[in-house]
Amino acid sequence: MSDFLWSLAWRDHRLDSACTDVQAGLLGAARLVLGETRGAWAFARRGYASAVLGSMAARTDLAEQWLKEEPKDPDALLLGARVAAVHAAAAYRKRHRRARDLLTQALDLAGRSALAWPDDPTPYVVTLGLARFECQDSEPSDALPELGGLPGPWRLVEQEIWPRDPFNRETGRHLLAYFGSKFEGAAPARVALSVAARSPAASPLRLLPLAALLEYPLEGKDAEAADLDQFQRINSLRKMVADLDEQLRTGAGIDGYTSRDDLQERRDRLVRALEKETLAAEAAPRVVRAAMTRDLVDLHAAWFTYRSGPEQEGATIADVSLLARGLQLGGEYSRAGAVLRYLLPYASAYPWKLDGDPGEVLRDAIAECSAESHLPVDLRAPAVRPTSPRAGPETAPPEPDQQ
Repeated sequence: MSDFLWSLAWRDHRLDSACTDVQAGLLGAARLVLGETRGAWAFARRGYASAVLGSMAARTDLAEQWLKEEPKDPDALLLGARVAAVHAAAAYRKRHRRARDLLTQALDLAGRSALAWPDDPTPYVVTLGLARFECQDSEPSDALPELGGLPGPWRLVEQEIWPRDPFNRETGRHLLAYFGSKFEGAAPARVALSVAARSPAASPLRLLPLAALLEYPLEGKDAEAADLDQFQRINSLRKMVADLDEQLRTGAGIDGYTSRDDLQERRDRLVRALEKETLAAEAAPRVVRAAMTRDLVDLHAAWFTYRSGPEQEGATIADVSLLARGLQLGGEYSRAGAVLRYLLPYASAYPWKLDGDPGEVLRDAIAECSAESHLPVDLRAPAVRPTSPRAGPETAPPEPDQQ
């Protein structure tokens, strides 16, 4: 039996009930949840709840039935747009012949949803999530001039989403996915840093640079440049190998104490060390550096020092799990263990799945934090388990941000 409760709803019990209803082919609780978010103008919860429910409803015809009953209802149109977006994304990944038609359907439903409730940023966020497949508008950002004219779907973001919800969490995730799929090198990291820098200190968007580091690791020269000390070590090794090559070529290093075989053996050792350092450099972006660790410690303080956790509307279980992973990789084992204790026994596959089987990686992280901080992280479930079924990470619907 798994030690964890794999849940996208986390502690949102109404969303949990809605997920259970959708799995059972019922719409009742889903209507209530989406209606609540509209009544309270709770855009963060509306965006996440509609994404989770859309990923589950994509396996059924519930959204289609609701649209037939209430074709002008903003919530029905939004759920329909979410479901259509899931289908379109899957079709593009599989290069299905109907991919373009499904994309057009999703964009149409998102547009109708936007017209049904003009103040809602969520339909535009759905549209942004589809931009990486076929983006019609690509221009530089006006709000982020430090990106140096990097083209992207900025008109949609800066004219439609940010005026309605200036620090929309899902928008940051979609921008990361867009630039990660369109550009090589450091573009995702640059965008993540820029978006995070314009966000409040306690915003989940502050996690974007960590997400970029883990999801889009740099390679080759970009990776070497990411760590000056490592770059200098590699250059030093290359110079020593070049010097030995010159000595072997000219015989200058061969005397009564040093033979050609001695020089060749020394060169071979240096080449092996160089190969090891180069491989480490290519993996280096997965190592959380000191500056990023300080930012994560600040975010931990904002979420946990003066309250028991992040504000309910601001962060998802994947966000809090990402913070725990970043603190662990940065060597902040005591803080990471505290976040894990706050999360458990609930768990999300992301970000642990980025390094293998999510259950195994999470267990390893718990063991490391417990050992290094001498503060045990208890895996035991709470006295009362939620009643709705929980899928394991291999059978659960995709994380809304990674569809």
